[in-house]
Amino acid sequence: MDKVEDKRNKVFGGKYFDRWWIMVLAVVALILILIFAQPDPYKRIFLFVREGIWTTVYITCVSFLLVMFFGLFVALGRLSKATFIRGLSTVYVEVIRGIPMLVQLIFWYFAFPSVMQQLGNLFNIQSMIDYRANATAMAILGLTVGYSAYMSEVYRAGIQSISKGQMEAARSLG
Repeated sequence: MDKVEDKRNKVFGGKYFDRWWIMVLAVVALILILIFAQPDPYKRIFLFVREGIWTTVYITCVSFLLVMFFGLFVALGRLSKATFIRGLSTVYVEVIRGIPMLVQLIFWYFAFPSVMQQLGNLFNIQSMIDYRANATAMAILGLTVGYSAYMSEVYRAGIQSISKGQMEAARSLG
């Protein structure tokens, strides 16, 4: 069989280096040069984008921590021997996983405050939510509710993959 010729360049102590990385480094260098050489328009754009990046990182980190916490409880509910808790957890997982994440986020931001306000009016409670919901809080809530269903399946599958003998051994050790 003929040897296939490797088109990558050998550099860095005999290891292969893909040529695409040179292009990526060139684009990054060009962006940095443009930011520092002509700071007026590019600096404003960079500062505007930077705020969005930090907001995204904040929402992601907080949501991830909450998803890990709530996903574990839903997974334990799915593994419960109590029929009601197992059924409730199963319905939650199946319904939430069946709704696209974008639809869930739109619901939490636009519809949820209205629903809460209508419930407050229905039960003669001073309006539960009088204001337009905070976008960051609703994004965290939507991502937490949506991805908790997925994370619960990860936990459940992990717990169920442990063999019966291993579970008995772990329980005997405390």
